[in-house]
Amino acid sequence: MGERFRQVLQTMPREILLLTRALSAIVISHDIRPSFYTGQTAAIYLDPAGLWLTPEEQATVDTAPDYRAGFGNALAFRMPWRYVRDNEYVTRTPSSGTPTVEDIRFRMAALLVHELAHANDFFSPARVAAANPARSVLDVARTLE
Repeated sequence: MGERFRQVLQTMPREILLLTRALSAIVISHDIRPSFYTGQTAAIYLDPAGLWLTPEEQATVDTAPDYRAGFGNALAFRMPWRYVRDNEYVTRTPSSGTPTVEDIRFRMAALLVHELAHANDFFSPARVAAANPARSVLDVARTLE
């Protein structure tokens, strides 16, 4: 999934890549669900469910549901959402059944921007600029807690 993530990153605008300066790492693992950021490691942990392109890759992703899936049930609340481009839905799997990097990049971009927002709230661009470049992001992040 690391290779797939690299391919998705190559489709992103430079501005998104600049936001990764607040990170010490990006971790992708079959058993991460949901994706999250933690200041304890200054890392983003990504659920690979949105990264697979082949059935073999999909088979490596844990199918356990997100533990938060039922949190809104008692509230009778649903959050509708959709991704569109040029008035056309951007879907997870195209009608051909085989997704491409182009098909997955929009949802991955939304997830990445969300997690990077958390990272940059914790470790702002001003803090990045003021940090001693001889120290790692993780070392600097540990001093912020």
